[in-house]
Amino acid sequence: MQMHNDINVDINQFTFDPSANGVVNRETGTKHSLTPTEYQVMTFLCEHPNQVFNKQQLACAGGLEPIMSDSAVVKAVFTLRKYLDDHDAIIIETIPRKGYRLNIEMPDTSFKPRHSHLLQFCFVPSIVIALLASIAIMHKYIWFDVPQAPNLDKQILTLSNEQTLTLHWLPYPAHAAPIKRQVQQRLMQRLSTCEPMIWNHVYLTFSADAQVFNLSLVGKTPLQEMVVKNIKNSDFSAQPLFLSPNWIDEVNLCE
Repeated sequence: MQMHNDINVDINQFTFDPSANGVVNRETGTKHSLTPTEYQVMTFLCEHPNQVFNKQQLACAGGLEPIMSDSAVVKAVFTLRKYLDDHDAIIIETIPRKGYRLNIEMPDTSFKPRHSHLLQFCFVPSIVIALLASIAIMHKYIWFDVPQAPNLDKQILTLSNEQTLTLHWLPYPAHAAPIKRQVQQRLMQRLSTCEPMIWNHVYLTFSADAQVFNLSLVGKTPLQEMVVKNIKNSDFSAQPLFLSPNWIDEVNLCE
C-alpha cells in the first residue's frame, strides 16, 4: 500500500514513519514495526489530529465499510499507546462515550487529510451505501465529500479453490522486494487449501529491516461476524525465509 501522504509525524520523542511502517524512539533508536491494523489506526489518527473518532469510524479508516473489528481497534490503540509511552492515555486520549482523539500539534507541512469534512458514521448495509453515494454525487460541490481510505497496493486474486481474495500490501523496504513474490505465492498456496475459506482481505508488510513479516487476515464467520487474525513471523538470518513449511504447519491460517 502506498499512502497519499508519506510525511513523518513527530510525537514527543517518537516519530511515526509511514513509509517504514513503524514508530521510532528518536532518543533510544528503538523501532516498533506496526501490524496492518495498528498502521491503519495510526495513519487515520495522524491524518485527522485533535479530532474524536469512535471505534466504528476507526474500523472503517475513512472508508464506508469496516476493514477491522471494533476489538481490533481497541487492541491497536492499546499497543500504540505502549509504543508511544502513553501510559496515562494523554497522547491517544479516550473520550468517554465518544471515542479516541490523537492530541498533537500538527505543523503545516505534516499530514493533511484529502477532505476537510468527515462522514460521521460508517454504514455497512448496501442500501444505505447506495443512498449515501447518491447524496454525495448530488452534493459533491455543495457541502461534503466522502472521505477515502488510504490507497492500497491492492490485488484481487482467485485462488486454486476458485475463491476470491483481496490482497493489500502496506509500505515495505525496497530490499524486501525480492522475497515479496515468494511470500505471497506461499501464502496463496496455503490459503487455497482452506475449506471453507473465511478470509476476504489479507494485509501484508515487512518491518524496516525486512526481518519481520506482519500478516493480518480479515473475514467473516458463517454467522457473518467479523474476525481478524494478526500474525507476526520473524527471521533474523542473512536471507530470511518467511512462511517456511514448518511454520505454515504450526500456524493455522484457515481459522
